[in-house]
Amino acid sequence: EQARQARAEAQQRAEEEEERRAQKRRRRRRVVWGVVCALLALILAAGVYFHGIPFYRYYAASRQMQNGVYAAARAEFEALAAQCGKRSLPVRIPAIGLDVDLLDMRLYYSSATLAKECTYREANETLATGTIPALRTAQDAFDGLGDYRDSADLAREARYRRAELLFSARQYENAIALYDEILSYRDARQKRGAALYQWAVQQMEALDFTAARENFLSLGSYEDSARRAQLCLYQPALSAIDQGEYRAAIELLTQLDPSFENTAVRLQEAYYGVASELFDAQNYDEAAEYYLLAGDYRDAYSQATACLYEPACDLMDAGEYAQAKEMFDKILAFRDAQELSWQCSEALGRAAMETGDYDGARALLADALAYPPALELYQECVYVPASALQEAGDLNGALAMFESIPGYADADERALAIRYEQAEELLSAHEYETALEAFSALGDYSDSEEEARNARYGYALQLMSDGLYEQAAAHLLLLDGFLSSDSYLRQAYYELATLALREGDLEGAADYYLLADTYADAQDLYDDCVYRIARAALAEGDTARAAELLSRIPAYADADELRVQSVYALAEEKQEAGLLADAADLFASISGYEDAAERADACYDAYYAGAYATAKSAMAAKDYALAVATLESVERENASATYGDIEDMYREANYLLANQLYDDKKPYEALTYYRNIPGYRDVDRKLDRVCYRILGKWVSVTGIKMEFREDGTCTIDGHDYYFHAATYAFYVGESPDELTGSWTIHSCKEDYLSIENDRTKSQYRLTRDED
Repeated sequence: EQARQARAEAQQRAEEEEERRAQKRRRRRRVVWGVVCALLALILAAGVYFHGIPFYRYYAASRQMQNGVYAAARAEFEALAAQCGKRSLPVRIPAIGLDVDLLDMRLYYSSATLAKECTYREANETLATGTIPALRTAQDAFDGLGDYRDSADLAREARYRRAELLFSARQYENAIALYDEILSYRDARQKRGAALYQWAVQQMEALDFTAARENFLSLGSYEDSARRAQLCLYQPALSAIDQGEYRAAIELLTQLDPSFENTAVRLQEAYYGVASELFDAQNYDEAAEYYLLAGDYRDAYSQATACLYEPACDLMDAGEYAQAKEMFDKILAFRDAQELSWQCSEALGRAAMETGDYDGARALLADALAYPPALELYQECVYVPASALQEAGDLNGALAMFESIPGYADADERALAIRYEQAEELLSAHEYETALEAFSALGDYSDSEEEARNARYGYALQLMSDGLYEQAAAHLLLLDGFLSSDSYLRQAYYELATLALREGDLEGAADYYLLADTYADAQDLYDDCVYRIARAALAEGDTARAAELLSRIPAYADADELRVQSVYALAEEKQEAGLLADAADLFASISGYEDAAERADACYDAYYAGAYATAKSAMAAKDYALAVATLESVERENASATYGDIEDMYREANYLLANQLYDDKKPYEALTYYRNIPGYRDVDRKLDRVCYRILGKWVSVTGIKMEFREDGTCTIDGHDYYFHAATYAFYVGESPDELTGSWTIHSCKEDYLSIENDRTKSQYRLTRDED
């Protein structure tokens, strides 16, 4: 029992211990689960707070944006965007490659863009409203968006539309300010011009002419801006005149073109008004000036003369010539004011001359030279000091003064004498070039022509000594044998030839040696140069040039033999090239050399054979045109005896062809062939037919002109026709086949033509028109 009881107690203690351990385990489990649940709740709360709520706000804002509640949506998006980067809980576990931020909210990143999108959409809707305030709001919104999407373009569009509305509301200044911000957008620049124009018109209507004028001027040629700019001066000027403010009106009107509106007359009216005020104030001098400015307005000129003429006469009588002249000059067209002004000038000039002030006297007399006494006095004031300068040896000064008074006393003779003396001094000083110019300018005065030749001769020798042979030769040529000029000329050419020879210019040297003629060994050197040039031409294969050169120096060395050889070779070249006529002529020119004569005959025969046979056949077939064309292409003068009748055949072919054409009523085509054979048979008589005599220009005594041309056309009194003439009539028409108009020829001689129009019966007598 005890054992059982002990086992029962032991079992009970064990059960109790197990219960305690179970309770401990349950308590530990509850604590763990509590902690886990708390952590899960905390994590859930953090997720809701840091992620769920922002996501909901983002979602709600997105819905609001879609529904057009842009202000609330934008506020939410901006609030979300403001949280970007403020909270951070990075977790990094390198072992598993974990590196995250538990509080990072990607929605924040796009919130700023969506906030702009809200503004963009709201601005677009506002823009569509189209009112001035709405457009201003949209403009500011788009400006704030910067380069977001097409905000910049829409901002310009908002300004453009608002400017148009302001323009329509006549708020032109504000419209211009907006157009200035978008000048390159659409037609803003043109719209700005229209707004500025309307604003200027508005200012003009408000009588703000200064501002309006500035705006019109800035518009340049826009519509009638230039004219309105002038009206901005003209209209206030008229108002000033109406109010008696003449000086103000003058200031405005003088800025205008006198041809604008009635500016010229209004300006005269203003001048007249100022003059009248001055006259009333007894300020006669100044009043006269304004009366004169008024021109022909009312009695302005009479008033001006009343203010000036009598006082000027009084001053003149009192000896106050300067003041009197000044007043007379203002009214020169009044009575004898012009002459009185000249008399004042004469008196002032005479007074200055009597004191020895000739320069001053001339200055005073200069504007009175149309007045004979003043002119004579002026010339005296030039002559006296000029004579003094001549005596003092100042020839240049004296000459200038004498030449300024041609025809006075002996001024012309003195001028020539001075110029001659200067030229002599130049010649004595061996200044030949200047002396030549001086003597040449004197013409036939004294022995100037002889002295000019002396100067030219000296100048040429001077050029020779300076080695300027070309210039020297030019002057020596002009001397035409004067003194030893011919000898020096040949020497100059010789020296030029020598220079050319040194430079290797054989042709230039030859030309100059030829001109040097008999000077020294010029002729021998010429022959040598030509010979060397010819040998060079032969070396180059230019036998024609070589032959021509060698023919110039037949007596030099073996030149003639080389020439004959060259001609022979050239003839062979021509023969090989098929130029038989040229070859024959060349062989004939050296007929005594080897077989040249036989080869010349052979070339002539070969040259004429084909053409002769063709022409014979054509003549037999009466194809005279072919015969003429064939024989025209050959040289007929040097034909051999075999073909001696070739020239006669050519003439006969022309004659028969011309007759044939004439018989076919083609006289002007026949004319060419008649002219090919003047003097042959009765050709001269045929060329004297009326149809040929009528050719040329004719004019009647009444000035009617006619012209008959060789191409079968004519012009009669300015009208062009085709025509055909016979012995006693000619026919005209619009085409060669319809000559329906007929004229009778009564007489047609070398210089006289009498014809009658058969339709109108008008007769015309005409003579040759030399023009």
